[in-house]
Amino acid sequence: MDTVTRRMSSDAIAMLEGNHEKFRNLLTEYHDAAGEAKIEVAEKLFEEFELHAKVAKEVLFPVLRVRSRFEGRRLIRRALRDQDHLMELIVSLQELATKNGKFTAGMKQIEEALARYIELEEEDMLPLAERLLDQDTETVGERMLDLRLLLAGAGSPLG
Repeated sequence: MDTVTRRMSSDAIAMLEGNHEKFRNLLTEYHDAAGEAKIEVAEKLFEEFELHAKVAKEVLFPVLRVRSRFEGRRLIRRALRDQDHLMELIVSLQELATKNGKFTAGMKQIEEALARYIELEEEDMLPLAERLLDQDTETVGERMLDLRLLLAGAGSPLG
C-alpha cells in the first residue's frame, strides 16, 4: 500500500466505512458474475470480511470497550456475536462451494447477515466510535491498518 493510500485509510472511522463500501461493491460484483467467477468473488468477500472482523476484534473493540459504559459494551458484544455468526455462515458455505445450488442459497443468508451487520455498525457502532475515539481516530486507525496489512501480507486473513 503506498503512502497516499495509507494516509487516506488511517482514520479508523473512514476505514470501517471503506470496508462497508468494499463489501457492497463485492456483492454487486457477485451478482453480476456467473459460474466459477461467482465463487471467486464470494471468496474475496469472505477474505475481506475476515480481515475486517479480526482488525475490529483485536484493535478497535478493545479501545471502545475501555472507553465506554454499558451501552457501548452492549454494542460491542452484539457486533462480536454478529461477526461470529457471519464467520460460521461463511465456513459452512465454503464447505458447500462445489454444490452451486446450495452455495447460492447459503450466499443469500450471508448477504442478509452482512447487511444487518453493516447497518448495526453504521447506525450504532460508528457514532459510538466517533464519540469515544475523538482525537484518537487516527492513532487507532493506524493500529488497525498495521494489523490489516500484517494479516493480508501473511496470506491468511485469519492469521
